[in-house]
Amino acid sequence: MVELAAIVWHYVRPWFWSIMVICLALTIYDLYIKEEPKRHKESYWLNEDPTRDVTDISGLDYDNRLIIYRPQGEYSKRSIRDITISKGVADDWYDISDYYDLYEYYHD
Repeated sequence: MVELAAIVWHYVRPWFWSIMVICLALTIYDLYIKEEPKRHKESYWLNEDPTRDVTDISGLDYDNRLIIYRPQGEYSKRSIRDITISKGVADDWYDISDYYDLYEYYHD
């Protein structure tokens, strides 16, 4: 068994070292030599305003390449205390509290 491993290693060793040298060369090329692609500084959108918040965007017009912004000051930011939970259909779900009632509801 040891002789077989020695024979296999004798034939595999040049390929192993060749692949290691190629991997090392590609790593060095990728890290130090390859240039970064140039990025376009021009925006696709014609009326982009980087000073405005992203939440001010109400829509995008792809045909005319325009961003549709909300009017400034019309929408104020709300806090969590301003949000109320409306009662309606969700209250009906809380009435079904038994496992068997749920099972019958979904599997009929």
